[in-house]
Amino acid sequence: MGNFEVYGQNSWSDIEQLKYNSWGGCYKENTSNGHPLCTRLLQINGWKVPDDYPYRF
Repeated sequence: MGNFEVYGQNSWSDIEQLKYNSWGGCYKENTSNGHPLCTRLLQINGWKVPDDYPYRF
């Protein structure tokens, strides 16, 4: 079985940066590159969706 690695796995660990980074923060309304840090935020949170997560499934 192969490994799964999310974007920024080794370099992004600060939750506030994952939420609000202007480049691709998960909680920012407008970012230049979409929201690539959302998956890393879920990974750090034990793959659980936080109550304030901006996207619903």
